[in-house]
Amino acid sequence: MKKFTKKNYGFSLIELLVVIAIMIALSALVLARLDSVRDEVADTVVKANLENIRAQAKNYFFRNGNYGTATLAVVGTNPPTSTLAGCSTAGTFLAGSAVSTYLVDAEKAIDPTSNWVAVCALGKLVGETNATSWIVAVPLKSGNYWCVSSNYSRLAPTNGILGGGASAAAVCNEM
Repeated sequence: MKKFTKKNYGFSLIELLVVIAIMIALSALVLARLDSVRDEVADTVVKANLENIRAQAKNYFFRNGNYGTATLAVVGTNPPTSTLAGCSTAGTFLAGSAVSTYLVDAEKAIDPTSNWVAVCALGKLVGETNATSWIVAVPLKSGNYWCVSSNYSRLAPTNGILGGGASAAAVCNEM
């Protein structure tokens, strides 16, 4: 003869609390990783936009033999002293609409509140009549700047954005 017993088909309160605690811990890990991925994506967007500016500069140089007739000096400051108007200096490759778009896109990736964070400089050495060097630097989420120039792309310290003007080449200091 079969015995019929009442079986407990539900979960106890302790079992439910343990499952909820595990889910909270896992979601915290995922969210923490998601923030760092967002920062990496923003940094990648900045680097890509600045490389596009480098391509625009090369095109301008091949057409004109220089980077423009004007110069723009910047001394390493944090926050930067450049503005969109300053970076879009007339008579230089920086005044192109494509360059302005790349600059604004890089800006928005780092600071969507539209506070200007880029630094731009154009320079020429004594005796030259047109700009022969340039830099554009935008801060990364990591805290350093990504600097592209007429010669290189590299990390630069926050106080290492230098140069430009009528008697100095535009350069970024090395890390």
